Amino acid sequence: MNKERFLAFTDAIIAIIATIMVLELRVPETVSLEALKTLAIPLFAYAISFAQVLNVWYNHHNLFKRAEHLNARIYAYNVFMVIHHESFSFCYQLGGKRTHGGFTRSYLFTGNYLMGRLLSFDG
Repeated sequence: MNKERFLAFTDAIIAIIATIMVLELRVPETVSLEALKTLAIPLFAYAISFAQVLNVWYNHHNLFKRAEHLNARIYAYNVFMVIHHESFSFCYQLGGKRTHGGFTRSYLFTGNYLMGRLLSFDG
């Protein structure tokens, strides 16, 4: 498979992930300041998750700019990166909930963020 097709495949997966994330945002029943305040945490979680997806995607393109050919290591990195991206939607949903179990939720959300930082190396 050539580089351009492989990159287009990954871009399509990332676009689907970003779409699923935004579809998880729920419109409040009423239009009021109080109703919009209830969206503060989910919107913050969405913004962090979306920024991380874009960051990893950008660095993924930089990696492919430098790659002269595809090998097993590049395929393995890409598979791991796609699996990680797919977990963003789950962690984003957990991060936006106002329920008990805040430490577990925070650990998952933070761990996923840190894994994204590792995947978005630039070197």
